[in-house]
Amino acid sequence: MIGTAGGTVPGSLQFPLEATSLNGDTEFGERIEQSLDSNLHAPTQYVWNFTMERTLPKGAVLSASYIGRMGRSLLAHRDVAQFNDLHEKTSGLDWYTAATALEKLRQKKQRAVHRGIKKKAGGNAR
Repeated sequence: MIGTAGGTVPGSLQFPLEATSLNGDTEFGERIEQSLDSNLHAPTQYVWNFTMERTLPKGAVLSASYIGRMGRSLLAHRDVAQFNDLHEKTSGLDWYTAATALEKLRQKKQRAVHRGIKKKAGGNAR
């Protein structure tokens, strides 16, 4: 032990201390263990949405929406809410093409159900 004015410091103290990895090999994540950064700012996130919907003639509905996200001074670099554009190797189909096709099928089914309800109610279907 080395004597100091305010107490004692162990003589075997080693710097920098070694951080343990997250995956047992090389992944350390975004941890701050070695020091404090005086230029570090508190992270700020903004999320907003806006929707307008109008009823049109013949039972149609027009709906338009916008969803936005913005962040400042974030510690993480990856946007985990953003979809990865994955590609399926066998068919060559990518995520966005598959999601668009699925949404079109959902809308087609919704229109068919809506027409069926109108027929049962005695309304005019297209």
